[in-house]
Amino acid sequence: MTRSITVRVATLAWIVLVTVASLQPVRPSETVALHREFHLFAFAVTAVLFRSFQAGPRRELQSVLAAVLLGAALEVLQTHLRYPFEWWDVRDDAIGAVAGIVLYQAACFVWT
Repeated sequence: MTRSITVRVATLAWIVLVTVASLQPVRPSETVALHREFHLFAFAVTAVLFRSFQAGPRRELQSVLAAVLLGAALEVLQTHLRYPFEWWDVRDDAIGAVAGIVLYQAACFVWT
């Protein structure tokens, strides 16, 4: 498998995992304590994976926006499961996406 296909498959699998985890009708009590951390981590990884699809100087911004839009879409879908729309989750998604891109850029700077 080429790197491009591997990254696309990994990204699709990750999005499915995040979507399934986000749309669980009943959540284990252990996850409630780590709810914010889940959002930060999940959308940091999502933004970095989305970055691999983008080319050009705006790829970081596009990746962050795509990750935040995914988070907002999941919040809308959650309203159909009787959960309220949580703006603070979208905020945490945005913080996580930006942090993921910043950490990725820092790692690239250090390792090149």
